[in-house]
Amino acid sequence: MQARLLPAESFRRMRWLNGAGWTREIHRQPAQSEAFHWRASIAEIDADGPFSPFPGCQRQQALLRGNGLRLRFDSGEVVLEPPHGQHAYPGDVAVNATLIDGPVHAFNLIWRPRAVDVRVLHRPLVGATLFFPEPGVRWLVYLIQGQARLRQSDDQLVLAAGDALLLEPHDGAGIASHSGRRLLDGGGEALVCRIASIE
Repeated sequence: MQARLLPAESFRRMRWLNGAGWTREIHRQPAQSEAFHWRASIAEIDADGPFSPFPGCQRQQALLRGNGLRLRFDSGEVVLEPPHGQHAYPGDVAVNATLIDGPVHAFNLIWRPRAVDVRVLHRPLVGATLFFPEPGVRWLVYLIQGQARLRQSDDQLVLAAGDALLLEPHDGAGIASHSGRRLLDGGGEALVCRIASIE
């Protein structure tokens, strides 16, 4: 697998589509495409209001910082509670966000189900975590807190809190093998996203 460090200072800050807030984009695939298959970002939410709709997409949010966020849908409401409450929902539903006690930051993953299958897991990092190569599978690791490093043959990638790591299959990769596995070593906690292309 190819490994790429995505440092927090490289995230691109941009307005929400509805202009009601800001987000810091971690990565999108394909890069620079408005018709992305998936996009990960950190939403900066400092006022109550509606989220931007994303028709044809699914989204999942996880609280990263702050005292909680209430998501109001036509069908009811969900509260993202500290430390890292999560919720997944269709991108085309109307949702209004209400701050519980001050601004929050939320990890925001948006994807097109026809293009990729996604799982988002909150994981403690204690010692070594192994990632095995699979055809068509990418891993995105967002380090919530702590420190971690990915060892390579002649170098290492070091992650601090707020950084992300992208693991991608080599172009033209065929059958996966254990020899291509990657070892992430460290301590703290992370959001680990498995993003599998749908053929």
